[in-house]
Amino acid sequence: MKVTIKGIIKENREDLLIDKIVESLLNDTEYKVYHRFMGEYVCEVKFPMFKGLPRVYDRVDIVEFINMFKDQKDSELTSFRSSIDWNNYLESNYGMSGEHNVSKIGIRYYNTLFTRILKDFDDYHYVPDYGPVNESVDKKLDDTINRIVDYMIEDTKWDVYEEWEDDWSYVMVTLHYPGGEYENYRIEEMERDWDRFNLYEGDVQYVKDHFGINQKWIIEELYDRYIKKLRPIIYEEMKNYEL
Repeated sequence: MKVTIKGIIKENREDLLIDKIVESLLNDTEYKVYHRFMGEYVCEVKFPMFKGLPRVYDRVDIVEFINMFKDQKDSELTSFRSSIDWNNYLESNYGMSGEHNVSKIGIRYYNTLFTRILKDFDDYHYVPDYGPVNESVDKKLDDTINRIVDYMIEDTKWDVYEEWEDDWSYVMVTLHYPGGEYENYRIEEMERDWDRFNLYEGDVQYVKDHFGINQKWIIEELYDRYIKKLRPIIYEEMKNYEL
């Protein structure tokens, strides 16, 4: 709720008034920390004094702001640069003007706000390490994972062939995974749905090197989707192989 505190400055101490204004500004400020892209966490802030779209910051931005303001003294307010919107908002809503007081309000407000946001960054967990991506992932990340899976399939090599054993033969495939490992499978093994991909060091390193992804749950999700999409492709080719 916005409040107007006009005419109070003569009745209360300056610091008490400034603290009340800062508290009111913080109550009128909305923000949320969320996962925007692969491993990228940001904070979207709607400032009461700025119109238009919310402003977006990552953790590095927040730390830089805190470092800029944390040691600021009231007698050394050179770090805070107010804007026309900021000055007009304080004047119209709180009757507050004057460079010194405006700067004190700004530094206390931003320092308190960004300290809270930094704590939320540190406490924030998008999904558990082993959480199912389909239940909580946003559409943008989901689409990105699917595109990477398609790339991984294009980067996969396999060879379908006939294997002989005594007086009978069967269809086999040698599958070369993009991480460098390879395995041989009979057609019977390709008939059944594959449950989960067993990761080796090369598989993890492949994803890190090619896509810059380090989160274990994303890597696991990538490979689980990968095998679920890849298996039917290879199985269809094996069924159509002429012995």
